[in-house]
Amino acid sequence: ADPNKRGGATPNRPKSKERNIMVDK
Repeated sequence: ADPNKRGGATPNRPKSKERNIMVDK
C-alpha cells in the first residue's frame, strides 16, 4: 500500500486515503 501513489489526489483526507488503500488491497 503506497499512500504516495494513491494519495496525492487527496492529501487533505488521510482517512479516505487509508480506506482507499484498504479497499484496493
